Amino acid sequence: MINITGCTEIIELDLETENERLVVDAVLSNQDKSFIVKLSRSVPYFSTEPAPPVNHAQIEIINENTKHRIELTEDTLLSGIYHSKAIPGLLVPGDTLKLLINNVDLKGNGEVENYWATAEMPEAVKLDSAEIVYNSDRIIWQILANFQDPKDINNFYQFKVVQNDNVLTRRPDDIRIYSDELIDGNYVNGGWMHTIDAGSEKPQFVDGDKIALQLISISETYFNFITAIHLETNTSVPLFDGPAANAQGNISGNALGIFTLTAVSEFIVIFNSEIHNQ
Repeated sequence: MINITGCTEIIELDLETENERLVVDAVLSNQDKSFIVKLSRSVPYFSTEPAPPVNHAQIEIINENTKHRIELTEDTLLSGIYHSKAIPGLLVPGDTLKLLINNVDLKGNGEVENYWATAEMPEAVKLDSAEIVYNSDRIIWQILANFQDPKDINNFYQFKVVQNDNVLTRRPDDIRIYSDELIDGNYVNGGWMHTIDAGSEKPQFVDGDKIALQLISISETYFNFITAIHLETNTSVPLFDGPAANAQGNISGNALGIFTLTAVSEFIVIFNSEIHNQ
C-alpha cells in the first residue's frame, strides 16, 4: 500500500492590506456542465467581510490552437459570477487556452482595465479502480486509488471524494494535491488518498451510496499556487513575522488568483456495508 503525502488546497484567499486588486477564480474541468469564472476584489488580510464582487466585466475564453472562442455572461442573480455552457471540444489536451477579462473598473471612475492569462489543458490520467477499506483500529474508511503514473512526465494530481454527487472533500484540509516526483512511471497500487470518519453515530456512508474517487490532473502552476496559499495561511511562521506575501497566480496586470484547466478521471464504488464495514 502506498501512502502518498501531499499538501492541501486552500480555497479562501486572505490578502494583506493594500490597494484593491482584481481576484480571479477560474478553474475549468473537462467534466464541467458550465464554465464558471468568479471575479472579486481583494480584501485586507485581517478582514472578516466577504470579498466584494466585480460586475459588468467582459470575459472570453479562446483556444489558441483552434481559435474557437466563447463568451461568458454575468449571472443575473449571483453577482460577480460569469458563466457559459461548457463546450468539451474547447478543452483539447495539449492545447493552450487564453482567458481575456476586459472592462474592469475597480475604482469606479470609468477607467477600465484589461487582464489575461493562459493555461494548457492536461492529459487525463486514467484511474483504473478505487477501493473503500475499513480500518477497525482507527474507525475510518480509507479511500484507495489504483492507477499508472506516466513515465518521464511531470504529473500533478488532486483527489476528491464525491458521495451521490455531493463533494465530501470541500474543506481545505480535505482537498489534497500531489506531485509524482517520487513515483514517476510507477504503478500506484492502493494509494491511500483520503480518510473518511466511520465512527459517528450517523455513518457517512450507507448501503447503495455511489462513492466516486476523482483523480484530477492539474498543472504545475496550479500545484504551486495551491501550495503557496497553504504556506500563506499556515500559522507556523515565527511569532513576530508579518503576514505572508500573496500567492503568485498567473493573471496579468498584478491581479490575484488563477486560471487553470483540469482533466478528471473517476471510479465509482457502490457502498455495501457487508463488504466495506469489515
